[in-house]
Amino acid sequence: MCAAGNRIPEALQFNKRVSEIEPSSWNRPISCIGERMSAFRKGNEVMVLSCMQDRRIRIGRLVASVLVFWCVFSYARADSPIILRDVTKETGITFKHTDGGCGRRYIMETVSAGLALFDYDRDGDVDIYFLNGAPLKGTKVDAPPRNALYRNEGGWKFTDVTREANVGDTGYGLGVAVGNYDNDGDLDIYLNNYGPNVLYRNNGDGTFTDISKDSGVGAHPGWGMGIVCGDYDNDGDTDVFIGNDVAENFLFANDGTGKFEEVGLMTGFAYDLHGDEQGSMGVDCGDPCVCHLGQQLRRFGQRRGSGHIRRMRASPG
Repeated sequence: MCAAGNRIPEALQFNKRVSEIEPSSWNRPISCIGERMSAFRKGNEVMVLSCMQDRRIRIGRLVASVLVFWCVFSYARADSPIILRDVTKETGITFKHTDGGCGRRYIMETVSAGLALFDYDRDGDVDIYFLNGAPLKGTKVDAPPRNALYRNEGGWKFTDVTREANVGDTGYGLGVAVGNYDNDGDLDIYLNNYGPNVLYRNNGDGTFTDISKDSGVGAHPGWGMGIVCGDYDNDGDTDVFIGNDVAENFLFANDGTGKFEEVGLMTGFAYDLHGDEQGSMGVDCGDPCVCHLGQQLRRFGQRRGSGHIRRMRASPG
């Protein structure tokens, strides 16, 4: 059938000779005839193709496009100074990520997970920490999914040390950051989850301690869509900023004793100038910049000596 607004003369529908059809009577560049024919207009010429002819032309064009792409890709690969090879099976990494979905397609499934590359044991090799999802409503599992830490043994070999390191969090991971929050020289792990956040303190002996409750960060559940660590108040301690989609943002100020205070509202970064939540999904610092979704405004802030943030400007983003 013809699409709405894409009609052709009745004479053509009854297989009248094309030469008898006036091109001026056509009101669309492309029309169709039932399910077996396709009609095209080019200038003053009208051409009618069978469905098979039309299909062959389309397939031919597709094949030609694929061949051109393959030739260009092969040429680029031959001249590239960097060639990547999949060595996953050789590394011993068997981690599998789950988004916790059951077919209902919750929005959290689209933004789950991330990873951190850092030298947690200070042996000179880059180790890998993987985030995992968690069962969402309607999902049943025999064992809850966990995050995983793989120690780099060198030579492209990794060992799963999640259990002995005590970093197998079962929360719904959305992002991870590493930093030395207690200034002891070891890199600690901060997890922004869908729900309560988690802070792992590096003990310096290959193990971590969950200090989420003692530090205060676990008392503020949020969406956790973006995270950055930095010394926002220039006191020598690492602070943590969390961007929460359509909710107040968190700024955890480090007091230097292992405790964090949430000061997002007092510093001016919890809401926008109108007191509204923003779709905060990404953040970087130095001075801080928070990125939002769609046509909302990016927010830029300049740090004041008092520890407060002064908004400088906003731009579409």
